[in-house]
Amino acid sequence: MEFSLVQYKILPKKREMWLNWCDELKEAKAEIIDGLKERGVLIEACFSDVSGENIFIFIASDDLEKTTSISNSSNQKIIQKRRSIHKYTLEFVGVLSQMYNLSVD
Repeated sequence: MEFSLVQYKILPKKREMWLNWCDELKEAKAEIIDGLKERGVLIEACFSDVSGENIFIFIASDDLEKTTSISNSSNQKIIQKRRSIHKYTLEFVGVLSQMYNLSVD
């Protein structure tokens, strides 16, 4: 399994819009799960830092390159909306480096 943790800064005056989007994702869980399956995502989670100014999106997949490729070309409405919301509310900061990964079989 491969992991990715990406940091974004919430743009000024866009926090409420971002939080509304997060609520929308929770409400559309069935559609979101279909999208995750389509992209080969095993786990996706979003975290906020203490200040609330930065978010971190964690993704686990068997093939992150394939997941990214499918995500970038998906015509699923929720994925297209996600791209739009990300573009309008977030500023890409960077992909965090994995220091270690421990798991129990």
